[in-house]
Amino acid sequence: MVLRSAGGEGQTPTTSSLGAKSRSIEINDEPSKDSAPVVRHIIEGLAAAGTDKKRASAERVGIPMGKAFGVSVAVVREMAKRYKGRSELADPLWATGYHEARLLAILLADPKAISRAQLEVWLGDVVSWDLCHHLCTDLVRRRPDALALAKRWIKSTKLYVRRAAFSTIAACAVHDKTLGDEALEAVLNLIVEHAEDPRPHVRQAASWAIRPVGKRNTKCMRLAKCAAERLVKSNEDGGVWVGKDALCELNTLVSVAARDRLLTSKSGTARKERKHTYGRAYQAGNVGKET
Repeated sequence: MVLRSAGGEGQTPTTSSLGAKSRSIEINDEPSKDSAPVVRHIIEGLAAAGTDKKRASAERVGIPMGKAFGVSVAVVREMAKRYKGRSELADPLWATGYHEARLLAILLADPKAISRAQLEVWLGDVVSWDLCHHLCTDLVRRRPDALALAKRWIKSTKLYVRRAAFSTIAACAVHDKTLGDEALEAVLNLIVEHAEDPRPHVRQAASWAIRPVGKRNTKCMRLAKCAAERLVKSNEDGGVWVGKDALCELNTLVSVAARDRLLTSKSGTARKERKHTYGRAYQAGNVGKET
């Protein structure tokens, strides 16, 4: 592996060398039976690619940068493509504790090979909403037991364990085409049962979990609206917030030709479709926005 950083080819970058300008990473992916030197060079590459601007941006949206380099998700995803198939690097990368290394670990891990116990160890280490999001959407939802894990985690009082439950449900609602309407209705009931949580990072995820269920089809939209309305009437602060927030989007859903899922009427695709279909009536605001 050859690294090229701002300090010159072959030099080992340090955190003090991080600046405002982005660094490029050149990697020669030579196979190695020993993961330690590979992981070390990956960390060096991440350090070289970090920027103060990205660190500041992450901190503004509540992502802890105490042990992070300030590397964009896009750059980490590009690195993951270069190491595709190297799942043996995932655990040692996670063990470094670096934010971006843990994101790379998530992207490299084999969802079917990683054990449930190991996955829950990783989840216990999560200290930011974004890493929780990537863990669920890029790894957990690809497992056959994804919803079973969500049902287990949703009972936890730990901040990011409970958020992971809702995030996993949301990801499955978007990506798992095998889920039928009955299964999704059961998921909505589960969300309603556990949505009462005043913590922002949990309630935001609970709202997020309801909305993609409603986008599956018109029946699911009605079921999702019903679930949200139940929360609004619950008189529990956290549940009321979740229900109202979910309804803000659910009430705008419309069906669009050649799309399997419903879209918000505010989306460019939906607006274009309805303008094409109804012409001047749409422009005059005489066409209903809901399905």
